Amino acid sequence: MTSIQKRLLALSAWVLSLAALTPSAAYAIPGLDFGIMGGATLNTSSNLGSGSGGLGYSFGPSLGVGPLEVSALYTNLTTDFGSISTNRKSWDIPVLMRFGAGPVGLGLGGFYSITTGSGTSDNYGATASLRMGIPGMGLFADGRYNLGLKDFSGAHISSAALMIGLNFL
Repeated sequence: MTSIQKRLLALSAWVLSLAALTPSAAYAIPGLDFGIMGGATLNTSSNLGSGSGGLGYSFGPSLGVGPLEVSALYTNLTTDFGSISTNRKSWDIPVLMRFGAGPVGLGLGGFYSITTGSGTSDNYGATASLRMGIPGMGLFADGRYNLGLKDFSGAHISSAALMIGLNFL
């Protein structure tokens, strides 16, 4: 992990700790959500030839305005191609329209993935999310699936993630 990644992770932990001590309803602005999320990511690509998926992590901020949500998630994901293992580091930018009422919501949209390391190039595709929140607390769990649509020599990079997060507004 680079020093920038360590700093971002430390900042995320500090913000989550601080936010856990303050009631989110005190800062509520109707129709506006700002939060942070993070969790485990799994490469679910089934068409990697002799390769297999790998585990990783994602974390970052999200901003919701009405039903529209945009996030900037740093993702570190491992993919094994037989004897070769690649570590794909990227910034994933999902844009979702949120539907639902109460603590359960569905998000549908797309994503663009900007690769920061060497190896594979940028990726794009469709994304879907199922979110379960705790009303009045700002805490949520979010299950996501990114369906990669870019062709990487006959393979597509897709992933699933399970994240937890906190909305501050």
